[in-house]
Amino acid sequence: MKSLKFTPIIFFLILGLWACKKDDATYTAIAEVSIGKIENEYSVLNTDLLSISPEIEHDGQSIDESKYEFIWVNLGDATVTKQPHNADTIARTRNLSNAKMGYPSGSYEFMYKITEKSTGIYYSKLFKVTISSQFKNGFLVLTGDNTTPRLDMIVNINGQFSAVKDILGKTNSALKLIGTPYFLSRITNPFFGDNVYVGTAGGTNRFSLESFNYSPTMNIVYEFKIGNHTPDNFKPTYMVEGFQSSTALFANNNIYSASFVEGPFNVPINNYGSANEIFKASKWIAPYMTSSYDGNFVVFDDAKQKFYNYRSGNLGCSELPTGKLFDYHIKKKLIYMAYTTNNSGEIYALLKNNDDSKYFLGIFSAGYRTTIGEQISYEELNLPELSNASAFAVSRSYGYLFYAVGSKLYCYDAGNKTVKLMKTYSNRNITFLRMEKPQYAYSYQNEFEGQLFVGTYGSATDSGEIDVFTPQPIQGPLQQTYHFSGVGKIVDILRLY
Repeated sequence: MKSLKFTPIIFFLILGLWACKKDDATYTAIAEVSIGKIENEYSVLNTDLLSISPEIEHDGQSIDESKYEFIWVNLGDATVTKQPHNADTIARTRNLSNAKMGYPSGSYEFMYKITEKSTGIYYSKLFKVTISSQFKNGFLVLTGDNTTPRLDMIVNINGQFSAVKDILGKTNSALKLIGTPYFLSRITNPFFGDNVYVGTAGGTNRFSLESFNYSPTMNIVYEFKIGNHTPDNFKPTYMVEGFQSSTALFANNNIYSASFVEGPFNVPINNYGSANEIFKASKWIAPYMTSSYDGNFVVFDDAKQKFYNYRSGNLGCSELPTGKLFDYHIKKKLIYMAYTTNNSGEIYALLKNNDDSKYFLGIFSAGYRTTIGEQISYEELNLPELSNASAFAVSRSYGYLFYAVGSKLYCYDAGNKTVKLMKTYSNRNITFLRMEKPQYAYSYQNEFEGQLFVGTYGSATDSGEIDVFTPQPIQGPLQQTYHFSGVGKIVDILRLY
């Protein structure tokens, strides 16, 4: 192994050079910029506007702001050096003034950075911002008439409910609703959470829950499989939440399905036969569950007036079995269709003769432990004011068909063949009925499961009210569990899980 040796001559030469350098050097202290009056942590709601006015000094004096560049950045849950793609520039001003904190609930690391333009020297301050949301739990309520849609919310904070009008405006969302309001719906993902959608005549869009953030790429047209483009001016008018993680989307008499297993929307599922002939689908789509829970629907051909079965993963629809009570090629108008968990799974189909003279109710099986399409009952209906009904719902447990006529709520027991006027609202009309659907597998327990939502509206502006009822055996009086008020004219309601 070789070793290095310093001779006395070399040693003294180095020492002499160092001594010369020391004598010639001049040292100047560089005054740093100090940043003060920024707290280490802030706690805000995601509807709050955050303002911070730092104290910035250079050598004890206020800085010349023209010589510096400023930036406020949200680094997310990691520093910009670890995950630079998470950085979100909030402002490029000396002070942070009324900055929207529209982020999902959580703790974020923020950075304030100032850079001297002439030298590139920069100074920074890190601080934490904890953001929470008052709009995490409750009910979304789509309201409005033919021209003025609005998204309201019944907010649940620790079991206390309150109405918030125009939640998109309240959260400064970039999503603006246009045209006739149609629906609220969702696609549930057991691992990544829900995608929630609102549909109007202006289009169908999803938005971020809690923050209500929105960008144009959140339009439904971006959620189709690559290569399967949607028609021009694609604006769905109906969307049905299926079981587990599936949905059916209705637009221009076509139905598109998507699910966690099947993936994004694809070509229309309303086709039948070896030629994959597209038929004119009805908006009434009945989801049902099997052992896979996933993406099964009974659909109806409005032109041929015929029922079909769609099973998850298939390219098209199949025939239902030959019926003992009626022909599935029914040759009548479909007025309403829905699924109920009554008797392990049933589908109710309300029909009317083509001459509008008579109504009929067909009930057939569709469920986890039943044969799909086994017919249970078929009857002509002679129910009061049925021809004027504007909304329908089917109970989860008792097989009731609820229908609304103006201010009146009727209940028909399909098992006992009895009809009863359940409630009459004074000076209010019923605009909405829905039975909260059951949840399975990955979903949370649902205290509202099987309860009837009744939306009413009075003569005053924003007089929308929601009653939540629990149906009782043998058509007993409805048990009211909740009452909400202070929203617009109700078109649709979606509970947030």
